[in-house]
Amino acid sequence: LQAMNLNKLQALELISKLDYNQTTKEKFMYELNHGLYEKYESFASNPLLLTIMLMTFDERASIPDKLNDFYEQAFLTLFNVHDGSKDCFKRDIRTGLGADDFRLIFSYFCFKTYFKSQYEFNESSVRKYLGYAKEQFSNIDFRVDDYLDDLVKSVCMLVKDGLQYTFSHRSFQEYFAASYTTKLEDAVQSKLISSWLSEGKGFSEDPYFIMLFNMQGDKFNKILLCPGIRKIENLYNGKFSIELLKGMFECVNVVSYAKRERKYKVYLTIKDNYLCAILKMSCMFNKFKYDSNSPDNEDFIKYATKNRAKKGIINLKFDEIEKDGMTDECLKQFHWIEEQIQFAITILKKYSKNNVKNKRKVSSIIDSL
Repeated sequence: LQAMNLNKLQALELISKLDYNQTTKEKFMYELNHGLYEKYESFASNPLLLTIMLMTFDERASIPDKLNDFYEQAFLTLFNVHDGSKDCFKRDIRTGLGADDFRLIFSYFCFKTYFKSQYEFNESSVRKYLGYAKEQFSNIDFRVDDYLDDLVKSVCMLVKDGLQYTFSHRSFQEYFAASYTTKLEDAVQSKLISSWLSEGKGFSEDPYFIMLFNMQGDKFNKILLCPGIRKIENLYNGKFSIELLKGMFECVNVVSYAKRERKYKVYLTIKDNYLCAILKMSCMFNKFKYDSNSPDNEDFIKYATKNRAKKGIINLKFDEIEKDGMTDECLKQFHWIEEQIQFAITILKKYSKNNVKNKRKVSSIIDSL
């Protein structure tokens, strides 16, 4: 059996029944009823996480707009010992660690498990990863048993369900994994992310990447996106071509979605996950708006569907398109990709400028930064 999510009315009812400061509850319920539930539905629909939201709201009389700030504030709220004036019971941290050390250990735990694609754990595996953290930070003294107890009972980052441990919310793992990533050397970050994407294990929409960009926007552009953009620029070579499409994509797909009206959807199968993810993140994170749903090239659609079975997906290889003399029509179909590439190249040019290299005086360096 699995518990269903709380709807808005149930969430409001739960808050009303909690033994908590009445004024805080009323203010929080007002916000919850006027957009907060919809904005944080994955949190607000879960009783434990909803209570965490209330406690976080009590700390600062609001819920942070940025998710990064919310996760950080939620962690600190749960970690800190509250006195009776805030109607919270006192929770002892068995490890005796301060917030910074405790957070560092948990960030490493999240980092390792995220990149190992492990989101739930048995008793053995959760202790194994905490043991890795203990070895990594030998200067931080704690017992694994105590730390695990704190994670579940005091800080509520993990939940024990039967014999399994899971994150109270998956986004906590993504946030703290991103947080630990920022501590890595630039070269290590670059190699890690490029390999992760090249192996097809990471995708541009991953919340991990969104949070990492929010934490270190300029560095993300410079050390993570620019190396990939440079490879795309080399493929582009000043001209949008079928060779570029061949380098990034496997084939063109055409599928009918309204047979009576003869409407078709045209899309590309990804070949190089790294380059495609880099291109998409470059545009998405740097607020470049493009329309991949612009009107289709009717000549290309007629060519793709002529004398071919109308059922299922039509797959067109680029060599076939070239052979049939439809290269220009294909490029027109995907003109929006060229727009993305040209925008990405402006990012590359921006971050390729080294304004510090030839500066000698501290004042000159500071002025250039």
